[in-house]
Amino acid sequence: MGRIERAIWTLFEGDEEGYAVRPDARQMALDIYGLRGLDAPPTRAQYVAVLRAMHSLVRKFGSQFALTGGKGRSPLILYEVGDPRRYLATKLAEPLPTTDGGVLRTIGNVVVYVKALAKRREMGQAWQQVAKLILSRASAESIQPQLSLALLMDGKLALGHKRARAKAPARAAATN
Repeated sequence: MGRIERAIWTLFEGDEEGYAVRPDARQMALDIYGLRGLDAPPTRAQYVAVLRAMHSLVRKFGSQFALTGGKGRSPLILYEVGDPRRYLATKLAEPLPTTDGGVLRTIGNVVVYVKALAKRREMGQAWQQVAKLILSRASAESIQPQLSLALLMDGKLALGHKRARAKAPARAAATN
C-alpha cells in the first residue's frame, strides 16, 4: 500500500465514529496533506493523488470500501461497505422509473421494491440475481444492469421516459 492509501486507511480506522460526513477526495486531501485550517486548497496534483489512492483502495479492498458519486458536480466519495445505512443510501448510476409510478434511485429503494414483490415475481431468476448482488454488497454500478433486466422482464421498467421529453419540443417545431 502506498503512503496516501495508508493515510486514507488511517482516517477511516482512527475515527471510531467514522466521518460525520462522508469524506470526498478534497476533504481527504486537506487531512492527509495537513492543509486543514489553512486557507490553501489542495493542489491539483494532491487532489489527483488522493483520487487515485481512493480507486486503488477499492480495487484492493472491495469488500471493505466502495465509491459513490463522482459524476457531474457531485464529489467522489469513499465509504466503508460495512455500514449498511451508507450502503443502502448509495445512489444508482441512473434512476429507474417503474410503470407503477415509482422511481428507484438508491439501493435502499431497490430493497423496498424487491420486498414488496409478489412471491411469483420475487422467485424469478433475474430478481434472485439482484438479491444476491445486494446481499453481497455489490456496487451500484454492478447492480444497475441486472436490476434493469429484472424490471424489463417483468414489464415494469418505464421505457422511453427520457426520449419522450426530448422529442416533444422537436414535434412541436415540426408542426409549425
